[in-house]
Amino acid sequence: MAAPARLSLGEGLRRLRELTDDALPTAAAASADVRSTPPPTVDHALLDRLRNVHNGLNYLHPASAAWVEPLVQHGIVPATAALLQRLLRTHRHSPASFQAGGPPLAAARGDPMAAPRSGVETSALRFALLCVRTAAVLLDHAAEAFAIVAINASQAGGGSAGAAAGRASALKLWEQLAAPATLQALADAARWVEAEVWPAAHAEVAVTAAGGPTQRTRLPLAGQGPVPAPSAAALTELTEHACEVLSTAAAVVKYVARYSDLQLPPAAGAGAAGAAAAAPSVAATAARQRALLAALRDSGVLSAVSAALLAAPPCPDVAPDATALIPAVQEMATAQSAVFCSLQALTDIIRPYDGIEAVTALLAAPDVQRLRWAALEQLAAVAPAAADGHDATSAAFTGAPGGGGGSDARGCWLLLQPHVIRLHPEFEGRLACPCVSLLAAVIAAPVRWLFCPSDANTGGGARPPGDRVDRAERLAAAGRLLPPPRRLAALAAACSRTLCLEVEAGLAAVAAKPGGPGGDGGSSGAAAGDRSSSLVLGDLLFDLAMVSRALSVADEAACATDMLQTDAWVLRARTAAVAAGSLRGAAYDEVRTRDPALDADFLVRSLTLMVQGFNSLDAATRAARVRLLLPARLMQSLDRLLRSLAAAGLRTERARITCGACMLLTYNLLPAMLRADHSWVRNDGSTRGGGGSAWQPQDELGVLVTLAKLARREAEQLGLGGTGRDAASAEALPDLAQKSATLLAGTAVNLSALLNDLPPPPRATRERAQGSGAAVLGRSADATLAAAVRESIALASVTALPILEQKAVRDMCGPGGGSGGGSSSSTGGAQNATDVAGCSISIAGILRCLAAAARLLPPADLLALQPQRTLALLGRLLQRADELRRPSAGRGSRGRGSGVERRENESSEGRQLSQYAEEVVGVLVHMAADEQLVGAVTGWLRAEASASMAEAQPQGWQQQCGDLDARALAASLRALNVDAADCVDGLHGFAAMPGPPSADLAGAGGGGGGSGQLQVIAREIIAGAPRGFSDLLMRGGPPVQAPAWPPRVLRLCVNPACRNFDGPAEADLPLRKCSACEAVRYCGAGCQRQHWREGGHKKECAGLRAMRGAIEAAGGGN
Repeated sequence: MAAPARLSLGEGLRRLRELTDDALPTAAAASADVRSTPPPTVDHALLDRLRNVHNGLNYLHPASAAWVEPLVQHGIVPATAALLQRLLRTHRHSPASFQAGGPPLAAARGDPMAAPRSGVETSALRFALLCVRTAAVLLDHAAEAFAIVAINASQAGGGSAGAAAGRASALKLWEQLAAPATLQALADAARWVEAEVWPAAHAEVAVTAAGGPTQRTRLPLAGQGPVPAPSAAALTELTEHACEVLSTAAAVVKYVARYSDLQLPPAAGAGAAGAAAAAPSVAATAARQRALLAALRDSGVLSAVSAALLAAPPCPDVAPDATALIPAVQEMATAQSAVFCSLQALTDIIRPYDGIEAVTALLAAPDVQRLRWAALEQLAAVAPAAADGHDATSAAFTGAPGGGGGSDARGCWLLLQPHVIRLHPEFEGRLACPCVSLLAAVIAAPVRWLFCPSDANTGGGARPPGDRVDRAERLAAAGRLLPPPRRLAALAAACSRTLCLEVEAGLAAVAAKPGGPGGDGGSSGAAAGDRSSSLVLGDLLFDLAMVSRALSVADEAACATDMLQTDAWVLRARTAAVAAGSLRGAAYDEVRTRDPALDADFLVRSLTLMVQGFNSLDAATRAARVRLLLPARLMQSLDRLLRSLAAAGLRTERARITCGACMLLTYNLLPAMLRADHSWVRNDGSTRGGGGSAWQPQDELGVLVTLAKLARREAEQLGLGGTGRDAASAEALPDLAQKSATLLAGTAVNLSALLNDLPPPPRATRERAQGSGAAVLGRSADATLAAAVRESIALASVTALPILEQKAVRDMCGPGGGSGGGSSSSTGGAQNATDVAGCSISIAGILRCLAAAARLLPPADLLALQPQRTLALLGRLLQRADELRRPSAGRGSRGRGSGVERRENESSEGRQLSQYAEEVVGVLVHMAADEQLVGAVTGWLRAEASASMAEAQPQGWQQQCGDLDARALAASLRALNVDAADCVDGLHGFAAMPGPPSADLAGAGGGGGGSGQLQVIAREIIAGAPRGFSDLLMRGGPPVQAPAWPPRVLRLCVNPACRNFDGPAEADLPLRKCSACEAVRYCGAGCQRQHWREGGHKKECAGLRAMRGAIEAAGGGN
């Protein structure tokens, strides 16, 4: 007798149909009322032969497209569905009829050519389960064969006669698989597993686990109490085969839903006629999908499978050192994956409002709802707790607490256990794949309700043409599918943290493939899978944030904290995708489903609005919310996004708007986040939680370096005019350059408040450029942060000052302005108020930048900025602001009264301008009190804009600023503040005292003549001035010794013209020392050459090298 395994595919399927017919009741029995007449006794030998034939076919002929035609020809699917129903009825009515026989399960699972019977008896339930499994797996093979044809058709799209015939057979097979009888049989099988198999499996697990080590408890689901979680070995063969039944039922649903749009190809050469047939094909597809949704609803197969999966034995832990999964564990993980993939496939077939109501009803069924919500709870449960550390790493998915590694008290589904993912052949080590399935099953349908086009009718929809769904109906429909808003917001925050780390880990793994970033390392199948699943997971994360936000609007105040965290984490994931795309170029476009930069733009603006709402909160609440943002590394996310936008050139209006929002968010949050970060480092140590990495100032301050580079580049492009740009770009550039400079100046002021709370860095400790530049040797966290903040203030001020000056000069000399500062406005008071406000903003920004530069920069770098011209410009701006403020007032009345009287009587604008006048004089006094600057100040005050210095003035807008004229400055200040004007006159008088001018004008100091007297009087003014006088400069005490320029802690490329935006952060640039002096660093050879030729390093290098040699010879270290 020939063995079944030697049969051809066609012959084997024919014999399989014959055996199936023999196992079914006779025609007479079939026509009788099966509810009143018990089914006949099971023929054990016949069922054994049927299982052996099926195993042999599967052994020699794995599921393929070749199965489709003989399956349809012999009617295997309807016959198998009928057999499955008969087996279930038989066991319900007469379980003992399965008691007589059946081979051991090991033989059934082993070689299909093994002997069909053995002397070992099995229980009735085991044998029944084997038979049910055989019928279910046969249906799964039929569905898999259909899917193969559908996939081939979508890829080839051939119109040959053979392709058309194969696709026609596949459509017939789809109809058989999606038939109500087939789905009803699968649903009944799942219910049978829950009612009959799981109680026995739970009992066997309890017996196997009895007497073993103390078991942990898994996370209770849907109101269940703690359930003992067994070891992997405790799961029995009952569990294995029951999970196979569930996974096959889910797989059939998945395939018939996912490929329900299969269409017959047009005949070869059909031309226009074939195109005309496309419309009926689309209508036929819609009809098939509606019929499928009705069959799913009537059978309840999704509810049955979901309930059975939730009732399964507890998920076991898989040992970290396991080299293979036992069959029960592998099948349970496969079942979990198949069920969620079926739910995902069901939502994927929805066209806008075509079938969405039917799908919503299926997904909102109680058991399906419980499973979907349990998935969200599981994703949230594996997130590291906030108290675990300051930062989170991907350790959550590598066996650390929360990852199912056996050391946690929280249960974890097999789909989220890293050791299962590593060993399961379906996932190939990619945790993002099951995460995508779980998250899509939860939020895909709500996303369709909330964000798809509102046109209800798209070809066969249930709604009448022209009917539209209003916003309230959308929210109600989406709310049916999700937990209550407050719970959803909390789950979204936890899930976003977990999945953000997985997105980053997946993209990092791709970048680490051979070939590196920008190479072809990501072209392999595994790398492409990692890339695709990580990017899709990032898309779903954004969808989760948007759905949570939409449903939390009614309770926004209670959900604000969770929404803030969600947006911050999702922004981190989206900017990681942005950075990965810029690193790997166009290859990422092949797998992107959505542009992550657009998502990041929305998130940045959303965060900006929420952060601006912090102003209404008390200080403790604000600090608590800022601390919640620390693990998400919001400043680094902004840095990545800004660098990506800058590298792309900011060519679109949206890119410029996003850039502006990033600047505003940095301005609002950077000082507060630095304070919170520093507080954590001071209290909890110098390493970040879990990761062990040293605290790095660049983590927060790197974004400021990027903003400074961007501002300089935009200002340079503005100076080039509109060359190479359209009119819209030419108009937008000045706004972006000015906005960046204004926010940099404001950020510097905000950072100054933080600096006052930190000790100054000691004179002798300077960072030695090494490694990552993360910390300063020998410094405490206080000293390191203080040095970084001082450098940041200096960088922001030096960058913003020339841009703000250029903007102010352009405004004064352009239409409506004049070189003398007079007003040409003829409009009413509203226009004048706006002009005054603009002048005040310009004055405040320029003044604060100049004050910070005077305080923090070394004398040579300060003098290079030509602060005397800045002082002259400030005088003109103050004069113009006063004229615009009171255009009808006579000049003779402006200088009356003391400064105190004027501050009491003038408007708020006048008081503000008076304060600015004091601060202008404060800057001048501060520089005059410095022994290295007093000589230069003396020269400025003596020169009085003399013609002899005109030749040294630069050309362009700096020349329009004019040189410092002490008398003109005093005159411009007198209208606002008599005390300040008198002070300038007094300083001018002391500077005019006889003395050698040469040393003074050189700026070297000089102790005799006017310089000496000026320095003495300046220090006396500082000592006797009230706190309000030049408060911006005086409150920090005397100048500290260690200079803040050029930056060292920030690891900034020393080339001032550096425009390198490569990499996700400034700290990632590979800075290298100048090989000659070893005192400066560059991000590349181009910057080094430019700084050597144009930046002055050619002159400085030898002196720095000599200084370094002298220090080393003296043993002075750095």
